[in-house]
Amino acid sequence: MYKICGIALRGRGHIKHNMPCQDKIAYFQSGNLNIIALSDGAGSAKYSHFGAEKSVKFVCEEFSKNFDGYFNQQDGNVVKSAILSKVRSRMIGLSNEHDCEISDLAHTLLFVAIKDKNFILFHIGDGIIGCVKNGQIKVASLPTNGEFANVTVFATSDDALQNAKIIKGKIDQIEGFVLMSDGSSESFYDKQSKNLTKILLKLINLNAILPSGILQDKLEISFEKSVLVKTSDDCSLVMISKAIAFSSLSIWEQGEILGIKDHKKLQKNISLLQFLQSKKSVGEIIKFTHLKKRLAKRRLDDLCNLSLIKRTDAFYEALIS
Repeated sequence: MYKICGIALRGRGHIKHNMPCQDKIAYFQSGNLNIIALSDGAGSAKYSHFGAEKSVKFVCEEFSKNFDGYFNQQDGNVVKSAILSKVRSRMIGLSNEHDCEISDLAHTLLFVAIKDKNFILFHIGDGIIGCVKNGQIKVASLPTNGEFANVTVFATSDDALQNAKIIKGKIDQIEGFVLMSDGSSESFYDKQSKNLTKILLKLINLNAILPSGILQDKLEISFEKSVLVKTSDDCSLVMISKAIAFSSLSIWEQGEILGIKDHKKLQKNISLLQFLQSKKSVGEIIKFTHLKKRLAKRRLDDLCNLSLIKRTDAFYEALIS
């Protein structure tokens, strides 16, 4: 089972100039098939937000029907050509609808489709694709730039086929993927070291352990406070994680989620979470932890703020196992 969480928010520059959000995300889940897609519309293209939205919806529709055909095709260029040809066909229809040039719909395109133990990754343009493997966050695909470092390639570009990347493989020890636009990468990617941040690993792990939907609101608040302030660009991110129990994470990963480095304090919090697998009153919690009421309430508030437990009337219960 996989869990998906994503967000696309308008940047300060677009708000200031009354422009729409040009970042778009989409995802699809049905049985053993899971798809996430992200597109960043070109800032200079008048209708790029329409192009971006059309492309991410196309990816979900196309791969929900034809995953096996694309995966079983051994020639990567044939796969890339088929995808880009179908994207272009939809852009032609969209350009006729809006009476504009295809270049007015320019956008990047990133997606990951997973079926059973197989995955397909596709990337054209800027933005970054990351993955979690063996508990480590790694870059799976770096931005595709054109002739100059600050110029990207779009799904609608004449040289799209030469610059598109596709990777097919087995999931094996991959626990999740994340797609992000260049606006979001300002916060989650270090250009000097070419590494993704540990904060991103924490988000993917939270997505894996929390009930579906819990992380969505927290993600939006987090982006507004810390991601959007670092750039004037739109910011988008969508991630997919294998559903796992908190108890199955490494002790280091558990500490990262709880924000605790001290081993003794960490073990006490882990024990409390195990104790709260069923509803407990504050009195029962005080007796279990041997803490004064004020300190017990503070610890409970911290776990509530992390969405790891919930309060119902006078009782507390863990949201994770």
